[in-house]
Parts: sequence; structure tokens; C-alpha cells
Amino acid sequence: MLELKLVSGEQLKLVIEGARLEAREVKPERDDAMIDPAHLAHFFSVQTMLRPEEALATSELAAGFSAMELRAWLAELGKLNVAQAVQHVRVLVAGNTEAVS
Repeated sequence: MLELKLVSGEQLKLVIEGARLEAREVKPERDDAMIDPAHLAHFFSVQTMLRPEEALATSELAAGFSAMELRAWLAELGKLNVAQAVQHVRVLVAGNTEAVS
């Protein structure tokens, strides 16, 4: 768990790095493997539940991941139901990871 105390522009950078560390905990079988369509569909379901600014921040967060990190993060989100994944993403983009387990 990454705990943030910053309120500056560095906060988002730390959140992205924290999310990358979470994503690295799940290793895909192959580096060139495609994203699981079920994980992608789940992510799109999560995106539709977010406010526009949260969805944009989530897209920017995901764009910063390598392909392997993105697959791992989507796999982690896929373990949660949509409501839990929405809360997880909201906490990450808000820059407060204390509630993320």
C-alpha cells in the first residue's frame, strides 16, 4: 500500500508509480500476450461509472503503463466487481491510496 501525504503536483506522479508497483505484482504469462477481452470489457464498464474527469485521469494513468503493466493492472481490476473497481480507481486518481487494499 502506498500512502501519500503530498498535496503538490508530485502527488499524481506518486500515484502513477504506486499503481505501476501494484500492476507489477501480477505477472502475465508472456510479455507479448494480448489483453484479455474480459478484462478490457470490465475496464470499460468501470470507465462508464466514472465522472468525465475521473475517466480522463484513469485513461492518462493507464497510458503511462507498459503493455505488461497495463495487462497486470487490468487483471487486478478484473478481480473486483465493477463497484469495487470504480472505488479503487477513484481512490487512485484522487491521489489518496490509503483506502486501496
